[in-house]
Amino acid sequence: MGVFTLFNYFFKVALQKSNLRFFSLLLLMLIGFTQAAVAQCDITSVSTSMISACNDNGTTPDASDDFFTADVTILFQATPASGFLQITGDNTVVQSVDVTTLPSGATSYTFPAVSFTADGTPISITASFIGDPTCTFSLAEPSAGLAPASCSPDCVVSNITVSDITSCNNGGTQGGDPSDDTFTADVTVTFSNPPSAGTLALTGDGTNTVGVGHLTLLLLTLFKIY
Repeated sequence: MGVFTLFNYFFKVALQKSNLRFFSLLLLMLIGFTQAAVAQCDITSVSTSMISACNDNGTTPDASDDFFTADVTILFQATPASGFLQITGDNTVVQSVDVTTLPSGATSYTFPAVSFTADGTPISITASFIGDPTCTFSLAEPSAGLAPASCSPDCVVSNITVSDITSCNNGGTQGGDPSDDTFTADVTVTFSNPPSAGTLALTGDGTNTVGVGHLTLLLLTLFKIY
């Protein structure tokens, strides 16, 4: 017996018996079947789990490529007939799955070990159904968990000392001209975790620079002040 034939039978019985309770039950069944038949492809939730520790990507102290991984679970009411479920946002690579590969009646999918930038901020993810014109639903979740902080240590200058200070040199202009009087000194800069590019610069009463590619010691006698 078909669904509509069955409803027609129940409807006739309800009218014959004038049974209000039976008629109400019939209406509830009809509504339930109707809702099941037209289930929407709405995405209802985006969440993360299994958040890993930060990985410095082997480039200490460069924090720009620090990352972590997390599982991302998407809850939805139904999938479209075709297309993809996709996540974008803070994840370093766009992730997607063909909805036709999901089990029949599926209402969730978990993207495993998705890579994100480790920056200590809330994880922003947007989940979308794409590729099927009958379903273009998207849900933006700006706080699907908290990213671990960067694990690349900061580059720090911890101390500056001066030694081997010479006596004054009048610059060969005797007779009261102090503008060209100079002296020299060794300036020792103590630092840790230098960056992979750029320079270490000294400014103030004396100036000088050295490329960080030439820094091989944590304690470096760097400049002569003139």
